[in-house]
Amino acid sequence: MSRILLRRPILSAAVLAVAAVLLVPLAGTAVADDTPAPTAATPTPTPTGPVSTTLRLTTPSSVPAGSSADVWVRLVHAESGGETPVPGMTVLIQRASSSGWSQVTTFTTRSDGLAHGPVAIGATARFRAFFRGDDGHQSSTSREAVINASTTLGNRALAEAKRHKGAPYSYGASGPSRFDCSGFTRYVFSRLGRSLPHNSAQQAGATKRIADSAKKPGDLIFTYHGSTIGHVGIYAGGSSMWAAVQSGDVVRLQSFSGRAYSVGRVS
Repeated sequence: MSRILLRRPILSAAVLAVAAVLLVPLAGTAVADDTPAPTAATPTPTPTGPVSTTLRLTTPSSVPAGSSADVWVRLVHAESGGETPVPGMTVLIQRASSSGWSQVTTFTTRSDGLAHGPVAIGATARFRAFFRGDDGHQSSTSREAVINASTTLGNRALAEAKRHKGAPYSYGASGPSRFDCSGFTRYVFSRLGRSLPHNSAQQAGATKRIADSAKKPGDLIFTYHGSTIGHVGIYAGGSSMWAAVQSGDVVRLQSFSGRAYSVGRVS
């Protein structure tokens, strides 16, 4: 029996050469790789300090001596496109004196950056608002404002009238804790060294008649029932007066808008 010889196939040199070419990547050709590509590093934020702030102060130019001025402040910080209110911050109201600035009161800013309140005015003085700042906000100081304390008789009468806000009305009473309308005006001016009768019509006769266009705070407003004077109060500006209104009511600001009235001035 003849034997069959099994021989391993011999790859020709040409086949090997082709395989070599296929296994070697062409120059400039990307080769797939499972290694993840490096990601760009996230830049570290640059630390920022407290933001700058601006503090604004608004005051009346003049109030009666011994009364209170309604003072407003607003705290904001500027940014591109506008301003952002700074809420919940304590703002100091300071008065100038010979020894520097002294604190008279504090306000706390609202969500809109505003705050306001009364400041007692005994004499003409300079005021400013001051914010101390905190970790996120720089301190700031407002411009100064001068509030003049007016000492005219009318302004002093207006300041005295305000002190009796809420005192009950009582017919025939002229103070110090209860009043009717003419008793109230009589008492207020008595505190300022002036004497008036205890009757609204008689007070009209005892004062100087003033044109409506020339009336000033502290003048007397006489309102009419028909052709008769029936009520009196102390002019407070606009169409309001301080008065002991009527039975069951109290001393308060009362409107005389739409009513016939005349004006008298105590001298």
